[in-house]
Amino acid sequence: MSDRIAVIKLLEGAGAWNDYMAGNPATEYDFKNAELSELQSLAGYHFDGKANFSGAKFLKLDTGQAEFKSGAHFDRISISGSAIINTAGAGTVSFREARFEGPVSITSVFNVTLDFTRASFSQLVQLTHSFSGELNFDKTDIQRGLIARDVAFFRNVYFRKAYIGRTGEPFDFDMRNCKFKGAANFSGLNATGVFRIAGCEFGARTYLRNATFYLAPAFHGTTLHAETIFNVPEKFDRQFMDVTSDRAEARYRTLKLLMSDHHAIAEQLAFGRLELKSRARQLGPAWWLSVFGCYELFADNGMSWLRPLFWLIAGVGVGWMTLWNLALPGTDWKNSELMAMALGNAVPYVTTLKVFGPSKIADLFDVSVLPWVEMASIGSGLFSTIMLFLIALGIRNRLRLK
Repeated sequence: MSDRIAVIKLLEGAGAWNDYMAGNPATEYDFKNAELSELQSLAGYHFDGKANFSGAKFLKLDTGQAEFKSGAHFDRISISGSAIINTAGAGTVSFREARFEGPVSITSVFNVTLDFTRASFSQLVQLTHSFSGELNFDKTDIQRGLIARDVAFFRNVYFRKAYIGRTGEPFDFDMRNCKFKGAANFSGLNATGVFRIAGCEFGARTYLRNATFYLAPAFHGTTLHAETIFNVPEKFDRQFMDVTSDRAEARYRTLKLLMSDHHAIAEQLAFGRLELKSRARQLGPAWWLSVFGCYELFADNGMSWLRPLFWLIAGVGVGWMTLWNLALPGTDWKNSELMAMALGNAVPYVTTLKVFGPSKIADLFDVSVLPWVEMASIGSGLFSTIMLFLIALGIRNRLRLK
């Protein structure tokens, strides 16, 4: 439980509190689980020892550049109104598992590490000015988005496994034109709205592994650090889920060019694939859309060699069965000559497989079906030529991915 006398002095104002603290030095001041609805601002307050507000209840809170020389705990507090967090001092000011029901503004925090791990924000969160201490939003639930424009972060920033916009509406994560001097870690972030970091400068390693973007992220004009880490390209479909919005194609093109600047060939190809898929969704004519659809179906947009190989084998099987259906009654479907003919059609450059002269064809087919046999052979040859090209393209791209 909280220290009753300390709570009374705290509620009497900054002057009364500072006088009380000067005469009662302590390593920790205990305000745990206190009802502090009457306390709306900590402006002018000084805490030489650690201030422990864990579990306290506030109507509103303005830290007002209160000085916490040994850090402070606001863990599991609940604030039913707005909050302004602006502190100074040293150590860590912790808001772990805190519940913020109103809008929150966090501004100009000097030499203090702010820890919001597992905190819940029901309204908009806004970051302003600059932060010289670390900022930790790991596993936070930010339901109506976050805005931090033109902010400088001089130390590490963490948003690992944070959720942005969980109310079913796409609220943005907007950090345009920010400068990150330390590492920026967005691993596991879930962004239902647009992840906007256009114009940002990243001066250290940036982590985006396992982050999920439900709308294409905006990186226009961003300077990425060479050690920017996404998912492995094979898992991009699970990381970048949007290929239907109006801006998706342009945004993936931007990311493709950024990867090209860093000679990240694997990521460049993967973003190029997403760009192509997004472009296909925007095309008007149905026939042109079907071309892109076939390219995705048969070759995963040039990223797979196994898929066209599968279709090539399937094409051989279909050609084999087609020839068997056209053959004379009583012909065994396992006939080696039918098999060789199907393979010869499927591999048009291996002419040695085409061992049939007129007498052999006459032994297998009636004269009336020969035009159909010729059409089946031509169709099989064209299909297999396309599949062989897609196999070669897929192998080439896979080797580049290595």
